Amino acid sequence: MAWVSCKPLASGRYRAGYVTRDKERKTFVGTTKKSDTLKAAQQFEVEEREIRVKLRAAPGPEEQHANRPIGEVVTEYIRFGRSQGGRRNMSWARRYGRRREHLMNWWVAKLGLRVLGDVNNNILAAAQRAIQQDVQATGRTGKTCCEYRECLMAFCRWAIRMKYLAKNPLEGWPQYDMTPKMKRRCLTEQEIGALLSAAPDHRRLIYEVALATGLRANELRSLKIGNLDVEAGGLRLQAEWTKNRHEDFQPLPNSLLRKLVAASEDKPENAPLLKTSHHHDRNFTTDREKAGIPADKFGGRATFHSLRHTAITLAGDCGASAKEMQTFARHSDPRLTLNVYAKVRQGRQSEIAERIGNVIEDAKRSVDVSEQRAQSVHAKAAGAETCSPNNIKRRNLGDNNQWYRGPESNRRPWVYESHALTN
Repeated sequence: MAWVSCKPLASGRYRAGYVTRDKERKTFVGTTKKSDTLKAAQQFEVEEREIRVKLRAAPGPEEQHANRPIGEVVTEYIRFGRSQGGRRNMSWARRYGRRREHLMNWWVAKLGLRVLGDVNNNILAAAQRAIQQDVQATGRTGKTCCEYRECLMAFCRWAIRMKYLAKNPLEGWPQYDMTPKMKRRCLTEQEIGALLSAAPDHRRLIYEVALATGLRANELRSLKIGNLDVEAGGLRLQAEWTKNRHEDFQPLPNSLLRKLVAASEDKPENAPLLKTSHHHDRNFTTDREKAGIPADKFGGRATFHSLRHTAITLAGDCGASAKEMQTFARHSDPRLTLNVYAKVRQGRQSEIAERIGNVIEDAKRSVDVSEQRAQSVHAKAAGAETCSPNNIKRRNLGDNNQWYRGPESNRRPWVYESHALTN
């Protein structure tokens, strides 16, 4: 039976309760008016009774969670992601988790969400306007717009999986154009030598490892001395900090391996292998300018991530196949390796064009020689057309028999005539 407390709470509102369809007592805090709170409790109890006798359909899970505060649900989503929301149910990276939490708070503020039920109130149009006005209008790229979109889409997919939402309110929201405005280029051999000569010792070692392995900045920063495998001659990559969340092994050149072994002597295994910082782009710019390497050139801009492009391009120049280049880059799709990271050097294109020109010139010379030979054979055979096979006689020296063909007027097959018969 529905009930209401005799005295109000400190806030002035009354606590009330009712019996659910499962015959359990449930309480709630009503208004500051005792009679209205009691009427609400009685109404809740009537609805529960109608559900129990099947006069009304039971509310779905999305209706049960519709009045939950949005901040509570977002906090649950962030905790889930940091626990097992990444690839293959692994945890998010620390930096990725901070970024996802920032974007979710941005969406809550821009869309004016108070409870979870507000997500179903046709937020697609409002979300598109928010990106148009606050992201695209500031000159951000399509990739950034996709990052904002994907954050909200991932939250809705998680809510559906948890049965907090019945359907995705953002269904039909297309992707944004992700064509990059700034392309990265790879360094030439002369630029590589100039960069390594201009950089200080600790950063020179970082650049050499990046050029030899193609590791990203965060992966280089995560390397420990324990990841250096001297016997196998390479680096053991851990799934906790690699981008593809896979354990892997990256071989190293012998010269670079000896340098890393010498730099890691008398250090614990959990110590950083390289002396890195979070300002790798700024340090790279300093060393690039000191080396006299232009930032923008034919093919794109030179940044720290250009070292990864250079490493993959060098692998192709050294004769690696498409599958070997994909494995070296640790990409799941070879199209990403070949279409984005692997570059064709301008000098290489000039060399190929020169080879094609040589083939064309050889083909022209071979045609000229064949024509000269044909004319020479034709000259030697001049006058041979007057010879007739009827005038050709063959003689068998063994039995003095003679083979011949009759005159032109006599179209008989070859006949045999013996000298003995004619005599």
